[in-house]
This record gives sequence, C-alpha cells and structure tokens, in this order.
Amino acid sequence: MNLSLKKSVALIALFAASVCQGAFAQSGERPGDKGSDKADPAKWHNEGFYYFNPKNSSDPLLLIDPSTSNGRKSGGYRQHMASAWSGGIASAKDDAIVKGETSQTVLHDLKPVFYAYFEKDNINPKLFVLVQFIQKKGNRLLVVGSHNAYGSSQGVSEKQVVDFTYEKLSSGIFKIIPKDALEDGGEYCFYYIGKAESNFAGGFYDFGIAK
Repeated sequence: MNLSLKKSVALIALFAASVCQGAFAQSGERPGDKGSDKADPAKWHNEGFYYFNPKNSSDPLLLIDPSTSNGRKSGGYRQHMASAWSGGIASAKDDAIVKGETSQTVLHDLKPVFYAYFEKDNINPKLFVLVQFIQKKGNRLLVVGSHNAYGSSQGVSEKQVVDFTYEKLSSGIFKIIPKDALEDGGEYCFYYIGKAESNFAGGFYDFGIAK
C-alpha cells in the first residue's frame, strides 16, 4: 500500500469516528447503553433512576418508572376551619396526589442503593428530594406548598424528606444511598425540585418498601 493510499484510509477512519461521536451527541445516547455493560452500574445506562439489586448479578439494575400526579388538593376540612377561625392566618397545605396507596415497583430492601443517570450536565442529585408519601384513602400524597390569606409558598414538606448521600462516579452517573433504613411498608419517590428545564420535572419516581 503506497503512502497516499494509507493517508486516505486514515482520513476515512477519522471521519467515521467523528460521525459516530456526533450521532451519540445528537441522540443523547452514550457508549454502554446496551450489551455487556448493563451489569456494571458504573457504566452509562439510559437516563433515569435505578435500584441496584446485588442478588441479580446478570442484570442488577431495575429501572424505576415515574408516576404522574392525579391532581392537587388544597387542605382538608380541618385546615379550612382553622383558617376561617384564625381570620386566614392559619395555613392550609397544598398536596400533590398520586393515584393508588402503593407503587407498582416494590423493593424488598430496607437499605436500598440507587444509581441515577443524567444526560444533561446541569442535572444532579442536589436537584431532587427523596420523600416518603402520606398514604390516604387510596392515594399517595406529597405536600408541595401551603397558603393562607396573606400569601402562598412552594416547597416539599421537610417532614416527608428523607436524607441521602450521593457519589459522582463519572459524568452524569451518580450513586445514591439513603442515610437511614427506609420504613417497611413505606411508599417513597424521587421528586425533582430544580428550576432548570428537565425531563424529570413533574415525575414521581416512586417505589414501595416491603421487607
């Protein structure tokens, strides 16, 4: 093979590699989406939250599908009566409602480990809260704000927030561990509280715990 032909082959290979990289960038995919890497949580997987099940060595990551809110409820009878008697000073809670008292995703693990994969560099676990739902009358409730006669505020109730720690493994890949054991029979979710536009906004990445 002469020198000019070798140069042409090298240029073609370089061009093909750049096209492949562009395809990954445009589609939001990264190497490791498919194939043997699926058993390695430190390698890229499709965007989302996953539960890590060490008992399943061949496919240990379980994708947590999101649920959506079935509407909102502003306080209850007692809260409205308290507000009326206080001249509007007492606050009423604003609840997001997720249908069903239990999630379809059940984890038999009181100390679960999660992995999260984010395509955008400006998304990380700091923009999420892990919360425990209030189970009531066939639904799961999450307090997302409060209001009274003088105004309103937005934010998840601290009483429902579960602390967690996280470790960044590489770009867009995070390991998440709740600080304390979760409650047997409890219902939980990861909920996006960031202000930046995100595919995670409005989703309740929910799961239940059953020992």
